[in-house]
Amino acid sequence: MQLGKSTMIGVLCTICLCTFTFHGCSNKQEVSKPDVKVEKVEEKGANKIEVKNTEKNTEKSAAEENAVPETTSWKVVGQAQISHPTYFTGFYNANAGMTVGLRGEIHYTGDGGKTWPQAKNSSLCRYGLDIVNDALAWSCGNGGHVRITNDAGKTWTAAKDFGGTGAYMSKHISFIDDKKGWIASTKQFATTKDGAKTWNESKLPDGTGDIAAISLRSENDGYILNSAGTLFITSDGGTTWAKQSIDMNGLGILSGKLSLGDTACAAIRFTDINNGIVIVNGMDKSLKIKSWIAETSDGGKSWKYSRMPVDEKNELSNAFITHDGKFITLSNAKFAMVFQK
Repeated sequence: MQLGKSTMIGVLCTICLCTFTFHGCSNKQEVSKPDVKVEKVEEKGANKIEVKNTEKNTEKSAAEENAVPETTSWKVVGQAQISHPTYFTGFYNANAGMTVGLRGEIHYTGDGGKTWPQAKNSSLCRYGLDIVNDALAWSCGNGGHVRITNDAGKTWTAAKDFGGTGAYMSKHISFIDDKKGWIASTKQFATTKDGAKTWNESKLPDGTGDIAAISLRSENDGYILNSAGTLFITSDGGTTWAKQSIDMNGLGILSGKLSLGDTACAAIRFTDINNGIVIVNGMDKSLKIKSWIAETSDGGKSWKYSRMPVDEKNELSNAFITHDGKFITLSNAKFAMVFQK
């Protein structure tokens, strides 16, 4: 039987389309763009070819609904080279910042990182940092050592230890002043109301798993993010918790979970009950670390997702957000970038 030319073209197109659809379903980990789960649209000029996914779950991800753009409205306002041993960097504004690192070494800057005088501190390695205001900051790390500064990072004094080593090493710390704060390792969580003279270990909300970030907004309001993107929210000091979600799979993060190291690869900051920011630094299918931001104006019920404008050569795995939500620091051991909206 002979087929006309137009008939043969139609058959070939149908075969190609089916083959493409089957391939897309055979590997659920493979995502061509971080904002697409359910369907893929390829544009060529004015023509569109729409390919439906045959998976049973046809609900669109939150990231897909928000069409994750490649860049965000956050702009680079500072860049700093770091030559001293550093594990984590945070900037309070475009000029003032601190680094914490190896063998308790801490440095501070007031000129945007042009110079980094060394602070006076005695502790084991530092992995966590929270800069509360232009004078007050807290740090945590190995051995459970907790330290506080009241002079913009120049000198640090010891508070009561919390945590240990490995999964129980404290690397997340969040204070609202010199008295009230939270501290956490990957597996433990504690609170204080007396300036870390005492720590009260608290039960984590059900399903927490591994902690990726914490943030205390007021004495009673706070947030915990786990490695799978679940955001736990309390308004009564941790007695009860509500849950919202950050769409890790939709963003394109490999395996849909954050890979947790010694320092925080994510950060949370809410400026009030409705307006919040979550930064996640994760590896995508290219095996490169990328930085995404999720912003909400309704308490986490919905999110606007976008990519932070970080050059491909700079894989910045650490994140810090100032308490007023105006500045974001992304950093690695040798380089830091400061962003402002």
